[in-house]
Amino acid sequence: MSTDPTGKGLLFKADAIADTFRDEIVQALKALPKPPKLVGILATSAAPSRFYAEFTKKQCTSLGFDFVLKEIGAALNPENGEGDGVEEAIIEANGDDSVDGIMVGGLFFFFWL
Repeated sequence: MSTDPTGKGLLFKADAIADTFRDEIVQALKALPKPPKLVGILATSAAPSRFYAEFTKKQCTSLGFDFVLKEIGAALNPENGEGDGVEEAIIEANGDDSVDGIMVGGLFFFFWL
């Protein structure tokens, strides 16, 4: 941390740091017999949560994960309640031997098996 007497902050670009980790993850996944399967559970109609879920799907897929976004509750139909069906979707994904991780947070939360 800098103790710059002018009070100006330092700008760190995350891409350079993230690229190192991204490359490491891609190489590790290539060494596996099959890509890990992640199930994302989206149970809200909130636009920020949908954006985050789609962004997560895009990033996971680009890294080499098999990512499935399961829409339930209000994400599937606005007439449904926010968060409806989360427990059932988790139980279903947990019972699927092909699933390696479950992500559900902001009604698109994160769990790792």
